[in-house]
Amino acid sequence: MISTFVEKAKARHLECVSSDSTAIQSILIPNISNLLEIQKKLLEKNIYVAVIRPPTVPKGSSRIRISLNINHTKEDTVTLLDSLYEGLK
Repeated sequence: MISTFVEKAKARHLECVSSDSTAIQSILIPNISNLLEIQKKLLEKNIYVAVIRPPTVPKGSSRIRISLNINHTKEDTVTLLDSLYEGLK
């Protein structure tokens, strides 16, 4: 699951904050307005992600935090990443 997420995120030119193979992944979205709009659109699709923004992280390094787990399917991962990609266009 984690390797699929990282591979498919890179294919969509989504910038992962870390290259660690952990269940917690973050995608960098420095523009806070865009970050919040993407989160809203994901929630409308029943996809819950956390947003992390200043002062928790330095200015310009806001991100979406994703917690992957065994219940997520490959299709769930693709839907999430496609939605993130569309939100960043």
